[in-house]
Amino acid sequence: MAKEGRRTCPDCAEQEWYYLTVKGNGLCEHCKGEGYEPLDIMEKVINVVSTIERDECTVCGGDGECKTCDGSGWEEFNYDEED
Repeated sequence: MAKEGRRTCPDCAEQEWYYLTVKGNGLCEHCKGEGYEPLDIMEKVINVVSTIERDECTVCGGDGECKTCDGSGWEEFNYDEED
């Protein structure tokens, strides 16, 4: 018989404490929740001096949420339980 469960999302940007366990923070690992493609060091310097146009994150589509857990920090899964 299959049983549902949940575990810490492995694809979130960071892990955080949730009561006595750890869960994902629900943010996209690629852009860290900003919604834009990460900048390299030179682009960061230019960004401080002027505002540059940034592309949406290719992983989350620009909303900043982890797509594995839909921003909840938990990954739902099914596992087989022996009778």
